[in-house]
Amino acid sequence: VFSEYPSTREVWFHLCVGERYVMEEAQSQLIRQSAPEPHIPKRVKRRLILRRAGERMKGKLDKTLRTDKKDKHVARKWLNEIVPGWDTMKDTARTRNLARMGIPPEARGAVWACAIGNHLKLDEESFERLAIHSAMVHQKHSNGAALSKAEAVHITNAEVIDADLPRTFGSLHLFDESGGCNSDLRKVLVAMDLLLPDVGYVQGMSYFAAMLSLYMEPLTAFIALSNLVDRHFFRALFLMDIDQIWRYLKIFDALLESNNREVAAHFAQLGLTSDLYMIDWLFTLYSKTTPLPVAGRIWDYFLVMGEVALFDVALRLLRYFKPQLSGASFEESLRVLNTIPAELQPDTLFSSAFAVKIPKRVHDLFQQELRSHEAALQSVRDDTEPHSGRAAPSGHLQ
Repeated sequence: VFSEYPSTREVWFHLCVGERYVMEEAQSQLIRQSAPEPHIPKRVKRRLILRRAGERMKGKLDKTLRTDKKDKHVARKWLNEIVPGWDTMKDTARTRNLARMGIPPEARGAVWACAIGNHLKLDEESFERLAIHSAMVHQKHSNGAALSKAEAVHITNAEVIDADLPRTFGSLHLFDESGGCNSDLRKVLVAMDLLLPDVGYVQGMSYFAAMLSLYMEPLTAFIALSNLVDRHFFRALFLMDIDQIWRYLKIFDALLESNNREVAAHFAQLGLTSDLYMIDWLFTLYSKTTPLPVAGRIWDYFLVMGEVALFDVALRLLRYFKPQLSGASFEESLRVLNTIPAELQPDTLFSSAFAVKIPKRVHDLFQQELRSHEAALQSVRDDTEPHSGRAAPSGHLQ
């Protein structure tokens, strides 16, 4: 089993899921089982039930291993063909179709990092320098020394990060103090908080960092997280740019009206506006509200297709929930939207049954915003390069 998975973290996750399945299957069979026959001891009956459950689990693992062989073939396509030629391959129909079908876990780290890019020009030196600076600020705070305004904000944000980490994918226990990834994830987040002080740490970012950390080393996760948060779309969200957020929501409302008129009319009748569910979905890139396999597929789709994919996913979810939402009250509708069932599978969400239509002009709008933001960043870098010899990350604490 260890040879089939890319990291001990993922092996641990699969083994835990397997153990839980065996116990739950055994428990369900015990509940369904009629009273044991007198001549069969109860402990023997339990062993038989556990053995049958184990055989079913073996069948599931065999199926998983067959799927893994297919995934390895697809992973080689990503790593050997698409990633090396990313600039020319990223907008092709083949790449987009592969992203919609899901990127194999062993290729996700490389593909996600490539798709996000590194317009901030971060490297290991900048990561370590920020980590050292954070340690110095905490030492000053511990010694009772006076802190600057920026340092005081960083201490406050670090405390919020410490409170958020145990709640991030809490059922996995990877990022609490007993997990093996707590210190790495904390280092990534505090470094990002110092790098982008105008944005700083906002609750919800821990899910961004955790998703990246599941597939990347801390340095790569830091570079990817910082460049992702610095995108125009997410800056508007985390800085609570009301005008820009409202503009995005109006675009989504128009798409909902054209793709799912019944749900749109029902929400309008209830007075249930899109900000009541969309902002929560977007603040964590669906990582908090959807099952982990679904969240991974959504990230695959988003990082290749761009921000418009996030609206596509929201429209798919509302199509999926249409039967439950029909006739539901305001409170019931919100409960449905905030409790996405664990049994939802990625292939179900991205099947043709829940496909939606987004006009090309909406795609072009987001691409235009991205290009404008990149041009503005390039202008800042051009202004700073004569003085420093290299581009300075936006908002970087010197």
